Amino acid sequence: AIVTGAGLIGIEIAYALKELDIDVTLTEMLPQIVPRSLDKDMADIITGYLEMEGINVVLGEPITDLKGDGKVETACFGDGTCISADMVILATGVRPELDLAKMAGCDVGRWAIIVDEKMETSVPDIYAVGDCVESKDLILGSNTISHLGTTAVRQSKTAARSITGKKSKFNPVLNSMVSKVGKLEFGAVGYTTSFAQQNNIKPVVE
Repeated sequence: AIVTGAGLIGIEIAYALKELDIDVTLTEMLPQIVPRSLDKDMADIITGYLEMEGINVVLGEPITDLKGDGKVETACFGDGTCISADMVILATGVRPELDLAKMAGCDVGRWAIIVDEKMETSVPDIYAVGDCVESKDLILGSNTISHLGTTAVRQSKTAARSITGKKSKFNPVLNSMVSKVGKLEFGAVGYTTSFAQQNNIKPVVE
C-alpha cells in the first residue's frame, strides 16, 4: 500500500495498514511529516518511529504521476522513481466545495465560508461548520483554517445552540492536536517555528 500525505490521517492510516501486515510506503511532498503542526526536530522523532515499525517513509518528493490497471497501481515521483502497490490512499488534505454557499449568497474568504462567532454565515439563518468554514486565529486575530475533529465538534455545538435560540460563542482556535501511533503519543499547540517566522513572530527555541 502507498499512503500519500503525511498529516495525522495519513500517518494513522499507514500504521493501521502495517498492523494488518501490509507493506506500507508513506509519502510526503514536503521534507517532513505533519508539517502544519510540528517542527522538524519533533517530526523526525515520529519518522524514526514509523521506520522502526517497518513503514517506508519517502519525504520531499511529490507524486507526479499515478496510474493503474485496476489491479496494480503505480506512483511515480519527481525524481523519476516509481513504486507499485495494490492500493494507493490519498490523504493529501481538504479543499472545501463552496459552490452551494456562493449560490446562496454567503461570503467566502481566502479558503472557506466566512461565519461569525455563532457559526452564522453572512446570510441570516444559514449556518456552516467544519472543514468548509474559516475560524479566527487566537494569536494573529485573522482568519485561518482548522481542519480538526475537535474544532468541528465545538463548532457544531455552537451552531446547534445558536439555531435553538440559546447563547453560544465559538472562540478563536490554536489548532491544538494530539495523536498516537503504536506506543508513541505526540501533540502540538500553536505555531511551528517556520509559521511564526512567516508572520513576523520571533520564536524562542530551546
